[in-house]
Amino acid sequence: MILKQDKCLNCGASINYDKIENGVYRCPFCREYYHIDQYGMIEEYKVKLKYMGKILYCYLGSVQCDYIYDSYRDIKGQLVMNRPLEPTFKIELISYLIEDEKGEK
Repeated sequence: MILKQDKCLNCGASINYDKIENGVYRCPFCREYYHIDQYGMIEEYKVKLKYMGKILYCYLGSVQCDYIYDSYRDIKGQLVMNRPLEPTFKIELISYLIEDEKGEK
């Protein structure tokens, strides 16, 4: 599932940037609130990481969810699929700013 900056995280509806009031947008369909920064990026997509002496500012690029099913073969040799086990997520982060720990770019 590719996440875009113009889609609601909750219901997938398009975000209308004309209806942002004081940096806050409310989805008209699911009523979820989003905080929009001065560049039009959704704050809820952003992540701040510390890595090897640097501070990385990233936003969520994509999320992939894979379900692993518990399966076995019955007496007749047919494959039986049980309930899915815990899903695994692969998250892609895209950096937009890298700073030293002192705040220098």
